[in-house]
Amino acid sequence: MMEQFCRLRWAFVCLFTGVIVGSAMSGPLLPPLPNTPSTPGVAGESKLANVSVAGDFIRVDWIVQDAAPFGFQGAFAYLYQIENTTTTPEGIFSFNVAFSVSATHTLDAGVLDGDNLDLATAYHAAHNADNFSNLGAPPPPAETEPSPGTLSPASASNYSVFVTSTGVKWNLIGTHIPPDSQSITLYIIDLRPPMYGIAVAQNSGMQWRTGETTISGQIGDPVPVPSPEPAGVLLLAVGLGMGVFFVRRRH
Repeated sequence: MMEQFCRLRWAFVCLFTGVIVGSAMSGPLLPPLPNTPSTPGVAGESKLANVSVAGDFIRVDWIVQDAAPFGFQGAFAYLYQIENTTTTPEGIFSFNVAFSVSATHTLDAGVLDGDNLDLATAYHAAHNADNFSNLGAPPPPAETEPSPGTLSPASASNYSVFVTSTGVKWNLIGTHIPPDSQSITLYIIDLRPPMYGIAVAQNSGMQWRTGETTISGQIGDPVPVPSPEPAGVLLLAVGLGMGVFFVRRRH
């Protein structure tokens, strides 16, 4: 029985990893990921699919780079910006990425107060085609930006950050990311190199996520996350947000 369970476990790991890696190769906005930290790193844009509304997507701009600007030489910085490109009036209340957390690997997680990933700062290059050619056109598809693309909310005090047993979750406190607006920059600092993995955004009634949905043919893109250990991949199937370890915010 134990031998059969072990075989089943590894079959699931291989299947899950294959699905994520296969979907990651879908276009120029999801480029190969680095094995070692670098500057300016690599960038992309992932579409998260509404699980129940046809043709509805939000975007996640991201950069994976050297974490030296954050004070962690030799680690990876995972930077995300949530773009609400839907017309849902309620907006977006939370965003999660899933991977196996290890206290010895995940060094920090938080938000950058007022930081727009589209503009160059001391922490990162600007997320545009001038710095990352795969974000431009031709060839299509090109990066999509919300219009007018304002930061809302722009203050770090509006975000809470939870590192859990299966990943990192950012919650909006008493507010939301409205349509045609972007979050400030969200980040994870981790020693592990990236792979493509699971992301989920939601409000009280809707969810946008990586992978298949209830809409035939509507599939959400993966996002870069720190590479989980094989046992950690199994945790991704169990759910997100269990076992809060700590809250940390960078101002």
